[in-house]
Amino acid sequence: MSNIPSRLEQVLSLNKPIKCPYCGGKLFQEATGYFRCHDCNEVTLDDYGKVREFLEQNGPTPYPVISNVTGVKMSTITMLLEHGKLEIPNGSSYYLQCKSCGCSLRYGQYCSSCAKDAFNRNMINVEVIGQKPSQPPKTDLNPEMKGKMHYIGKRR
Repeated sequence: MSNIPSRLEQVLSLNKPIKCPYCGGKLFQEATGYFRCHDCNEVTLDDYGKVREFLEQNGPTPYPVISNVTGVKMSTITMLLEHGKLEIPNGSSYYLQCKSCGCSLRYGQYCSSCAKDAFNRNMINVEVIGQKPSQPPKTDLNPEMKGKMHYIGKRR
């Protein structure tokens, strides 16, 4: 693939911490979303790190709540979902929609059926291929429980 940064990378770089908010020291990236100060050893988070840490501590949560608590824009959270950095659990009342056929997706931008043709024509990147839920959207959930999500790799 190309060296041109994806839209997600561009958005995340806008909110990437440069200096330590505690002492003004230089930060180094310790892990995706996590930056440690070279001088005082404090950890600072970018938008992905804030969302990931919130989900680790609170479990699957509706993304308006995640946005309100972390201060991360809902559009950024949507991009994290579309690029496979977060996923919506099976059985949720809300899913993303395939940009081609409109079917439900837990993450990504295209279902595997639609992506196959587009990928073969080098029109999309692998990271935008999503996964269909194994259960249809639930409609009888408590309004506070709708649209819960988590980052990929940790499920509760």
